[in-house]
Amino acid sequence: MTQSRLSIEAEEPPVLHVLNCICHNETMRAMGYKKEQLVKVGWFQRLVSQLFDFRESAIH
Repeated sequence: MTQSRLSIEAEEPPVLHVLNCICHNETMRAMGYKKEQLVKVGWFQRLVSQLFDFRESAIH
């Protein structure tokens, strides 16, 4: 059981942290949080977020 789970996980693509932050922001916005409480994501980060992480370390 563990071996089959690990083999499935090994084939998964890496996590895209910037895209994850964008999705988090959308959830927070839907819950009524203010813009100041959302994670700041730059326009270029947003543009390439589905392809690769760009300066994910700059997101706080």
